[in-house]
Amino acid sequence: MIAVDFVGALRKLLRRFKHDKLASVVAEWGVIEKHTAKEVFQNQTLKTKKAVVEGLLDACKEKQLTKKNVAELDLIYNYHHSESKKWSVFELHSKSGQHDALQTKEFGAKLREQLNFYFKHDLCVKKVDSALWIRIGIHEGASSQLWLPSNVIYMVHHPQSHYIIFSRIKVSHKDYLMQAVLNTLQCTEIKELQLTGQSVTSLADLALNRQSQGGFAQYRLNQVHGNPLSRRSQRKRKASSEIDLVDVAVTNENIKEKEKQEKQAEDVFGRHRQPKLQKLEYRLETRFRGTNHAPAMALHQQSGTPFKCYVKYEGPSVLEGIKGLCNKGLASYPLPYHISNAHSLGKNHFVLADKKKPSPKGK
Repeated sequence: MIAVDFVGALRKLLRRFKHDKLASVVAEWGVIEKHTAKEVFQNQTLKTKKAVVEGLLDACKEKQLTKKNVAELDLIYNYHHSESKKWSVFELHSKSGQHDALQTKEFGAKLREQLNFYFKHDLCVKKVDSALWIRIGIHEGASSQLWLPSNVIYMVHHPQSHYIIFSRIKVSHKDYLMQAVLNTLQCTEIKELQLTGQSVTSLADLALNRQSQGGFAQYRLNQVHGNPLSRRSQRKRKASSEIDLVDVAVTNENIKEKEKQEKQAEDVFGRHRQPKLQKLEYRLETRFRGTNHAPAMALHQQSGTPFKCYVKYEGPSVLEGIKGLCNKGLASYPLPYHISNAHSLGKNHFVLADKKKPSPKGK
């Protein structure tokens, strides 16, 4: 029989999935036998989601389910809906420059051994494509707190990389978790990068492919026609769909300027859709340089006092939005370095300050 305290957690979890996704999720979970699941989902379109969930719970009650089974389903939910969380990227360092590239079972066994020194916990590790998805449920307080979001940590790690992506971590858990990860992977330091967002795929792309973003991404994404060293002219690309949708009676008098803008944007950002970042943040600590537009600030500029301000770009995909502004001619070229290279700097939180002049020799 399934433990009573798991029933509520399992019911709540199953209800979070969309009605039409439940069948594929249960098959992926693999806990309920196929013939039993088939009976539950028979005539699914004629049943309410509540009825389907209760049918699945009845099937689960005949099984010896454990909290690990429920945790595995929770992990499945969270990698299918990873954009509902905020994620942060951490970088691993070791003296040799290498760390142990552990596969699913070995990684899980070693991490569990290390976590046992600090927490009573349950651990799930699942390989999705080339990444390891890890769920750590820390048992803290009463049994009713077992499923509290603050007691659950999610991690994503590509075994051949130096990066780990974490969901939010409770402050009281953070140091112990980091030490357990360092010991597991035989590293000496783990450093939090100023790279955060809601798309795990995009964060991994920005961290793993820092040297091949923007215009260089065409080689990684195989968007180059033929040999890039060949002198033959490249095949002309099809005109953008935007032009196709324009009324034929309307003519663009600035077609050359438009093509120039699109070419400039492509050189900086590439042809592909940009990785999703929900924000870019800049904290400025520089001298004020806009006295032509604000003459009253001249005295502030002369004093040499830093002009502090905070700028934030925010949206579903900020990099794609900036590229769109460039395509429309709403951005001035050349773009500042911290904008044009935002996709290659491995962070989205910046502090911009004036360069300090070297002090004269002998002083």
